[in-house]
Amino acid sequence: MLQFSEENLVKATYDFIIFYEKDISSDFTRQVLSIKEILTDSVSKIKTIKELAKCILENDLGSLYKDVLTACVIFTALPVTVASAERSFSKLKIIKKYLRNSMA
Repeated sequence: MLQFSEENLVKATYDFIIFYEKDISSDFTRQVLSIKEILTDSVSKIKTIKELAKCILENDLGSLYKDVLTACVIFTALPVTVASAERSFSKLKIIKKYLRNSMA
């Protein structure tokens, strides 16, 4: 399991707040540090972001840790790869090549 020092965790949360400033409030850092302390015994059981979000919802902590829950939703909604974009550019390349070769 990946362990962060508190200093690195705070820096990572500040970077996240800056990147997602419209979705995450400046209270995110406090929420992350707080939930880390609360879930220390459960952390060994929580392996994924989805499990963290489920734990927050099952324990009725959504109103206390709304930014952490929002971060979980953002993380799960991000695409894992950019393969679809790469396929689109590949198809575009084939079409352009065909058009160039068919022009007289």
